[in-house]
Amino acid sequence: MRKKHIIMAAAIAATTVAVPGGAAQGAEGDEWRVIRPVVTLPKRDLRDVEAVSAEEVWIAGYQYTSESAYFPILQRWNGENWRAYNPKGIGTEGQLFDLSAAGPNDVWVAGVREEDDETGLTDTYLGHWDGTAWTEVEAPPVNQGSQRLRHLAADGDGLWLAEANGRVFRREGATWTPHLDLGKRVITFDSLPSGEAWLRTQDSLHRWDGSAWSQVALPAGASLAYLQVNDTDGAWVTTGTGLAVWRDGAWQETPFPAEYQNARTVTASGGYWIYLRDDSKEGWVRWTGSDWEITSDLPQNTPGKQVMTDTAGRIWGIAYAYVPFLETSGKLVRYEGGKWETVPGLPRALYRMRAIPGTDKSIAVGVDAVTGDLKAITNG
Repeated sequence: MRKKHIIMAAAIAATTVAVPGGAAQGAEGDEWRVIRPVVTLPKRDLRDVEAVSAEEVWIAGYQYTSESAYFPILQRWNGENWRAYNPKGIGTEGQLFDLSAAGPNDVWVAGVREEDDETGLTDTYLGHWDGTAWTEVEAPPVNQGSQRLRHLAADGDGLWLAEANGRVFRREGATWTPHLDLGKRVITFDSLPSGEAWLRTQDSLHRWDGSAWSQVALPAGASLAYLQVNDTDGAWVTTGTGLAVWRDGAWQETPFPAEYQNARTVTASGGYWIYLRDDSKEGWVRWTGSDWEITSDLPQNTPGKQVMTDTAGRIWGIAYAYVPFLETSGKLVRYEGGKWETVPGLPRALYRMRAIPGTDKSIAVGVDAVTGDLKAITNG
């Protein structure tokens, strides 16, 4: 049943919000500040953050009330303020799920329009930003099994699109070419500057080598849940005993540090960061390419969601922030002097942190699980 629609386009489309200059001291020589996004409806879901440059950071998701239809969230941070957009084609009824940038002023967003009352299908929405305006781009037709787009990956030569039922398409120029029809849910999809692409379903891993797709077997003891793929690291996964990195067409494994030989992986984050736990200890370890760095500290400050090393060598993390009798939220922490410390003076939220290309700075955007507010912070 379609929810009752609330007209918001005139109030939110192309809205700009200036940001006050208040800052929080994180560590000597490094200040974070709050950069609140454009005000949204009481309930919202942040689905993706894409940092292209210091003047171009995008967020996408959707918002709603208990009585309203879904209304897309699409906002840009230009280094000084946020601006909200209402791209043509999706209007005020739909959800945005994924962002992908091939470069500055070359950004794609994808999602779905509201369900059609007659067919019961949700039509894929695809939009492109050229530096001036958002333009709707024709997407592959929806069939009865697809229902919803899942993933988008842009590169210098074209665009990948994967749907919920495992259909995968490639767009070059104005032509869509079908590539896969797996018949099962796509969990992650990533393309790399090398021309590779990696696709993970609930029980299989597939790789595009630039000319053909093939299924890739995991190394012994590895779990798809801990697979990581990004531009810097390529593809890697943890096994029962170490780190396995895809190099030259095969998995190359490095054992965990001796003190964690019997540990199990709890979570993994980009940059070869791995959270390990055994019966007597737990903590984040990082493979530098030649040796292991080991961090450990009090559990209340240890990141549980994400760890990232910026280009200045500073180590940041998103830790869970537990509020008694309320929902769990998150907070920004920094590893320095052998321990994790909370960065003071910042709002709590389940942040997604991104490095800002071309700088040694970062930005984090998230939703406060307690209040539902959309939050953003940066040291840029």
